[in-house]
Amino acid sequence: MQTVGIVGGGHAGLRLFQVVTTSSSMSVAFVVDVRPDAPAMQTAREQRVPVYSNAADALAVQTPSLVFEVTGDPDVAATVRELCSGRTEVVSAETARALLNAIDDSHRVATSQVVADVGSVKEAIERSLGEMKSLLDSIDTITSNMQMLALNARIEAARVGDEGRGFAVVAQEMAGSTELIRQAARQLEQLNGSVKGVSDGLDAALRRLA
Repeated sequence: MQTVGIVGGGHAGLRLFQVVTTSSSMSVAFVVDVRPDAPAMQTAREQRVPVYSNAADALAVQTPSLVFEVTGDPDVAATVRELCSGRTEVVSAETARALLNAIDDSHRVATSQVVADVGSVKEAIERSLGEMKSLLDSIDTITSNMQMLALNARIEAARVGDEGRGFAVVAQEMAGSTELIRQAARQLEQLNGSVKGVSDGLDAALRRLA
């Protein structure tokens, strides 16, 4: 694993720190800044990464694979290059900023694509939810009609007496089928609710990405 030293604890140093600490192949060896309250210095302390007030002390203890000099101060840059001469490669502030800009651009493109893809999935889910709601409404109408027909059939069967016994059996079967359809419709409603939960989750994810 490559180790990285960061000289400059400002916003560029903090951004570098964040990039490196999310990498599986790199780690931060130290952060250097004369200001103990610089953003990258505070974050480094929180994550138990060594911090120093000058580069000489840091490099006397550790020899990282790379040192990023992001102070933008020519004197500091010259000192860091001298200290690292022959043993560690130094990445200038200009190169570091160009790298960060490239990473940010790549992240924006990737995020935009993810948002577009998630948006397409959400639209498809919303269409399916609408179609499911229409289907459930149709099922409810059909089962209500079947229930009414079964009730009328039982009434007619009872009215005609023994001759209507076969008709009564059919009416009973129709009522049973109606109840099974209603149970299936309730299961579909539960599934619809679960899918709606997924859609809401996608909405929350899109808000976080925005």
